[in-house]
Amino acid sequence: MTSYSIDEHIEVHRISGSDEDASPSITLVPRKICLVFSLESDAKMRILDANYALKLLQGQMYIMYNPHTALPMRLDLSQNSRLWVMIFSIEKIHELFMGGNQSTELFEAITIDKQFYSATPISTAMYTVLEQLFFARVPETTKNLYMMGKVLEVLSLYFGAQDAFDISGCPYLKDESTVLKVHKAKELLLQNMLEPPTIKELSMNVGLNEYQLKGGFKRLYGSPIFQFLNDHRLSHAQQLLLSGRYKVNEVAWEIGYTNPSHFIAAYKRKYKITPKKFLMQQEKGDR
Repeated sequence: MTSYSIDEHIEVHRISGSDEDASPSITLVPRKICLVFSLESDAKMRILDANYALKLLQGQMYIMYNPHTALPMRLDLSQNSRLWVMIFSIEKIHELFMGGNQSTELFEAITIDKQFYSATPISTAMYTVLEQLFFARVPETTKNLYMMGKVLEVLSLYFGAQDAFDISGCPYLKDESTVLKVHKAKELLLQNMLEPPTIKELSMNVGLNEYQLKGGFKRLYGSPIFQFLNDHRLSHAQQLLLSGRYKVNEVAWEIGYTNPSHFIAAYKRKYKITPKKFLMQQEKGDR
């Protein structure tokens, strides 16, 4: 789990089943609003004090508000789980939507200090923004600003501003069907990471022409197809190195590099350190 504190009123958690901790914990404190977005593969959220487990279904968003009691939660993830958890103060929500439509059930619950829970499908527009956020490659100097913009975009979509992300404005993502096809292409790419299909093969598999696929993929995931794949490979390589069970050469073979020196060069370009030096740093830290 990677956590970000956008400001004193907003915290955001990026959660992946491929992270080192497969059961991360989060506590929802009283009078905070929690939004959970299950992007890929089902997961479970266990409310520890209540001995209760909520199944988080792929493609669903969940909203929770408890005005009186802290809720310590643990997430049980599958290998492919990907989620965003966003937690907002009531003050921030009121500040953002003051003067707008506050007649929703959530606002009514906040007004009378009542518990609130809902589960709804993630809209195509919202899914697109969440995927862009999940796979963003943004410099550290502007990351906080970028995340703030995307988080506010997600909120605006939930509270009714459905034109905040207009898919029709993008020539590559004209409708929900096209977004789903691009997502399918990404899944095929990652499922066949060791022997990836060509762009032509991906296009034929998902029913898009190459122009639509390449443009839509970059729009949705923020980078060209094979740059995205290489970033995913190297991220997976870092997890393997952190596990302590693999040598550098073995990691290279595990992620599809036949020449370890090519892997070492790619790893150094991305992380500014060689895999061997990274391992040495981890060993020093463990002492």
